[in-house]
Amino acid sequence: MPLPEGYTGHVRDPKVWRYQGRWYMVLGAQDRQKRGKVLLFSSADLHQWRNEGEI
Repeated sequence: MPLPEGYTGHVRDPKVWRYQGRWYMVLGAQDRQKRGKVLLFSSADLHQWRNEGEI
């Protein structure tokens, strides 16, 4: 899964869960200004992930 534009390769600690028939994942990430971020993704099948943004 490619990272959204604007983030470095420093990604860690994925957490995946299912809620109301859909899969969700949060990742710890670092933006290009070296600030820590938490990214949220969702998926119907665990293969194709949609970026839902920062939380």
